Amino acid sequence: MQTKGILAPPTMEGRRGVYSEGHLARAALIKRLQSKGYSLAAIADLIAQWEREGGGAQLGAVEAAIAAPASADTRTMDARAVAAMLPALASNPAIRERAVAMRLVIERDGGLFAPRAALIESAKAFIDAGLSWEALFEGLALMREQAELVAESFRQQFEKNFFAGLRRDGLTSDKLDALASLVRSLRPASMSAFVALLAEAVEHGGALSLPEEQSDAP
Repeated sequence: MQTKGILAPPTMEGRRGVYSEGHLARAALIKRLQSKGYSLAAIADLIAQWEREGGGAQLGAVEAAIAAPASADTRTMDARAVAAMLPALASNPAIRERAVAMRLVIERDGGLFAPRAALIESAKAFIDAGLSWEALFEGLALMREQAELVAESFRQQFEKNFFAGLRRDGLTSDKLDALASLVRSLRPASMSAFVALLAEAVEHGGALSLPEEQSDAP
């Protein structure tokens, strides 16, 4: 994508290329346009047109909206805090490898950085309650799979009901403004709806099935 001029090269830190949130947001926007049938050449033309027409700021707003956290809880956890909360992550190579593979933590400078502190806190609660690491990873994998299905459903609804109309007759600067506003408002709305429905499902179906008391009567 860099060769077509639609994605800037990474910032170099020594020999390592570092991609910013802006890079990730531009890549997400490109992927979204590709999913609607735009070729890379057509996307390059669109971006060049937006920038020529002064739409660079609007395009940046769309990218910023896509990159913005969907949740209000944006807390992270550094390596020291992760090791203190869940020592096995640092001391057990098998657990560490599995946690990294599941994106529970990220290896950084020899330690483990948690991009979402809430996940580490939840993991600690389950482990402290006696759940095995294997069962924890199995449960998290299942929850992530379901969450990704829900997220994809929301994305498809957005594409069908909003983006398709905005892209009709071309994405002008005004439409880019509208797209950025929609992303900013509907992402947290989608999160709130999902959390509310999940809470409702837990309340209605979360009762434990206890064994019935057996009668001594013949």
